[in-house]
Amino acid sequence: MSTDSIRAERDRFVAFSFASADLLMEMDPATGVVLFASGAAKAITRHSIQELVGKSFLNFLLPADRTIIQQKFAQIKAGGRMQPALVRVVHEPKVHISVIFGGCRLPNSSNYYVTATIADRLIGEGSDNEYRDSETGLLDTASFADKAARMIDLASVEGSSSKVTLVDLGDVSTFLKTSKPEDQEHFFAQVGAFLRTSSLDGDSAARLDAGKFGVVHSDSVTDNEIKGFISNLTKELDPKKKGQKVQTVEISTDGAQLGQQDAVKALLYSVNKFAESGAENFTIGNLSDSLNQLMDETLTKVSALRSAVSEDDFHLVFQPIVSLKNRMPHHYEALSRFAGDRTPFQVVTFAEEVGMVEEFDMAVCHKALQQVIDLTSQGKRIPIAVNLSAQSLESTLFIASLRRMLEPHSKIRSCIMFELTESSHVGDFDRVNGALQMLRHDGHQVCLDDVGAGATSFQYIRRLQVDFIKIDGSYVQNMATDNRDRSFVRAISQLSRDLSVQSIGEMVETEEQAKILVDENVGYGQGWLFGRPGALTIEDLEKAMAIPTTGGINKTPNKAFIPPSGSTSRPATL
Repeated sequence: MSTDSIRAERDRFVAFSFASADLLMEMDPATGVVLFASGAAKAITRHSIQELVGKSFLNFLLPADRTIIQQKFAQIKAGGRMQPALVRVVHEPKVHISVIFGGCRLPNSSNYYVTATIADRLIGEGSDNEYRDSETGLLDTASFADKAARMIDLASVEGSSSKVTLVDLGDVSTFLKTSKPEDQEHFFAQVGAFLRTSSLDGDSAARLDAGKFGVVHSDSVTDNEIKGFISNLTKELDPKKKGQKVQTVEISTDGAQLGQQDAVKALLYSVNKFAESGAENFTIGNLSDSLNQLMDETLTKVSALRSAVSEDDFHLVFQPIVSLKNRMPHHYEALSRFAGDRTPFQVVTFAEEVGMVEEFDMAVCHKALQQVIDLTSQGKRIPIAVNLSAQSLESTLFIASLRRMLEPHSKIRSCIMFELTESSHVGDFDRVNGALQMLRHDGHQVCLDDVGAGATSFQYIRRLQVDFIKIDGSYVQNMATDNRDRSFVRAISQLSRDLSVQSIGEMVETEEQAKILVDENVGYGQGWLFGRPGALTIEDLEKAMAIPTTGGINKTPNKAFIPPSGSTSRPATL
């Protein structure tokens, strides 16, 4: 072959490489040091080609991803290639870029030849943490179900088989208590890297809870290999070398002709059941069985929920929200209770999933309104706050129906308040805010619940105009011992005051917590210190009017718990 032909052949392969990759590198197999590089080095690593050569590319990766590449490198044989993997290259302490990383070894060379392709736009750590576990680099349950369903469908189209293996490490937190923090970090990084390496596409693996994991893999990977690898990791951490019991169960994809939507549902149902029950009590063998069980349970739950709503087969209990200055109730929150072992969270979440939450929210509003009417007829004007789902607030029909129900009761409008939980996903902020402003214009106060519970607190605060902000109880409970949580409470309290919005601390259980909230200028509190959820009778209200304060007993009866004059007419600017 002539020199020109060799040069043309070389240029052709280089062109093919750059057609699908942003950066080409040759690396030392032992250290990951870059020996040669060409392409968009600065866009991926923030280093020029000259600066990158001589440095280990592994040092640019997040720890969990560094481990997975090391494992993948170790598996490449001469003349072989590695399955591409999604890794994260650090740009700044909390900013990284997602890169698809692939590689191979030439038959007559020990070095690795790798490609790096930008997978996403530059993203902050917070958004990525919504779907990926920080310790292991693994997906969360919902993201895993979606990814796994796509991989199973792709494998089926290609004519290859796939399996889902679920791993149960039992009480791994207790097992790891005696280990050093750096050893624990290494353990979870290794587990995450191994599961990702074992998966179909290098990323079809998840952490389902503290000690439970899931992975979609081919027949070439056995559950015994998975069990053995993780079991050996636990033995390395155990001074007695016994390790932690590791159990696995396998869910066959059984060639079931499920649509991708149904496959996602079946997988979600399976992994949630596994997370609840553990390996010993898990009985689902394949996705078809999982989907059938899910459908049976769904039909039963839909029937039960519809009966509960239509037949008023649930009741409300009420918990006081008090002024922290004098411990007098400002209003009460209405909380739903159901027969049996169903929790309100389970019922509301299910109602949202099956499209029945508007019916349920309307039934709760009707009950709360009736309670206000009954108490008003006995001379007590008691504001009651009702929780509304974002789905209901996004429904024009629901808001119109709610306002129509409340219209004949204009004299007691100020006694009906509404709460939107921040953990409730808002799809259309403009529509939800428009609904809230209609209700505020009608004379109802509104509250944003659970601020801090999700990853979008400031998005909610910025885009929704409200009268109250509730600080999530997890911060309130820990602020006495955790300066970071106290700083969060202080910041939200200050932000609330700057925006002319009142703040409420949730889950207040001790006098120390109440004092800290006062010190941080939080106006109101809710929690067992002030009263547990219960019935709202005249007798109960009379008792509430003599709640002990930090200075003794308040014996001044409060005959009317009415929001401050004009408080609903001035929109809070957020």
